[in-house]
Amino acid sequence: MSEIIERYFVVGDTFAGTAMHLPGILTETEALDKVHASQAMSADIYLYLQQGVDLRNLAAAVDDFNATKAGAAGRFHLVSPARSPRATRRLAHKNRAENIVISAPRKISDRSFEMDLFFSSQNEFFLDHMTGMHIQDMALVEAARQAFLAVTEAYFLNGDDRDYYFVIKRMDVAYSNFVFPFDATLRYDITRISQKNDRHGFDADISIIQAGETCTTVQVSFTAFEAKAIAERERGV
Repeated sequence: MSEIIERYFVVGDTFAGTAMHLPGILTETEALDKVHASQAMSADIYLYLQQGVDLRNLAAAVDDFNATKAGAAGRFHLVSPARSPRATRRLAHKNRAENIVISAPRKISDRSFEMDLFFSSQNEFFLDHMTGMHIQDMALVEAARQAFLAVTEAYFLNGDDRDYYFVIKRMDVAYSNFVFPFDATLRYDITRISQKNDRHGFDADISIIQAGETCTTVQVSFTAFEAKAIAERERGV
């Protein structure tokens, strides 16, 4: 059996600051360079993929190395996070898949759900205004917004063929810890439900949790109105 001599966490190139200041962290480009520069190895190297990494590039490089250069005891291994599948466009209300930042919600109870944080390399928040160390606060607010949309669409409007428009009444955000580009979970707990024929109102608490610590909390109050009713109100009918 091959001995594992090296393990690395791999983050998107946006987070070069994280890779620079923490041991055992590589950016996607650094990981690619390592694979391309390696010759036959005497032991295995494991690459654990985290936020903001394009799996296709690394997978192609690793497959090529293992097919043409791998020695009897030395190969590269890619390890993807154990996440649920990415939420669909319908659930997250986004047109571009790379801008969907959560997994499909998992039901814990009638009023509690979980989702995984899920940032791709081409996400809109990664293209500008990043510190290079942690995931910016507005990206986490967007994750919370997509969370309440996805849960409502999947579990409260599922099977309803009417179109709905979501209106946020209040959103309070508190930050207690930085969220770094590693695995993180969103916990979604509904605290109030008010449902009528053409509207569904909710209050919910959303927590973003990383390494067992609550990093961000969001309290949100919103209503899903039937789109036809909103259109009439906007026209003053």
